[in-house]
Amino acid sequence: MSTTEAAWLTTVARSGDSEADFIARLMPAAQQAAAGHDHLAEAYTEAAAQVTVDPVAIRDEKFAYGLEVVLDGLEMRLRG
Repeated sequence: MSTTEAAWLTTVARSGDSEADFIARLMPAAQQAAAGHDHLAEAYTEAAAQVTVDPVAIRDEKFAYGLEVVLDGLEMRLRG
């Protein structure tokens, strides 16, 4: 996951745009590519609605959630 994130952030940095602007610029093409694939199109529609949300905040929330899941799993394993 960290390799993918590093590649994404490098691509964003090279674009010269902010991450939010980069996502907003790419979203129409992503939505067009997803047309005809119902589940994917729905995911992009939801993502497009969040374009105004700070991508850094979303990434931080997802990291915190993932870390909690891993730590909870370790805790359960140590107890059992």
